[in-house]
Amino acid sequence: MKNLERAQRSWGTSLPGWVAKLAKRCDEQNQGDVARACGYSTAAINQVLANKYQGSMKNVEKAAVAYLTDKTVQCPVLGDIPRAHCQRQQRQPFNNSNHRMVRLYKACHGGCPHASREE
Repeated sequence: MKNLERAQRSWGTSLPGWVAKLAKRCDEQNQGDVARACGYSTAAINQVLANKYQGSMKNVEKAAVAYLTDKTVQCPVLGDIPRAHCQRQQRQPFNNSNHRMVRLYKACHGGCPHASREE
């Protein structure tokens, strides 16, 4: 069964548009690549498509929409980056391994206009 068909069966008439687009992209490419591009595991994306994800669906939606729209944002540290990369970076834990990672964390958690609060 294809991802889109499975999502339609699992969600029924309440299938959100972004989940349908995500499932279609998984059918066009593969679920693992789409999951990595969104910053989630293949299992998490699989659970979202099956309407069984126990985590924050809002956070997955933000990441998926960022990936699916292919828009870019102006990062105060990295410059022009895909919005999906911005969303993934915001979920990264603090890492003091190098100066750039520290600057990214501070920018993402300290007032960047593109930062969105995780739920």
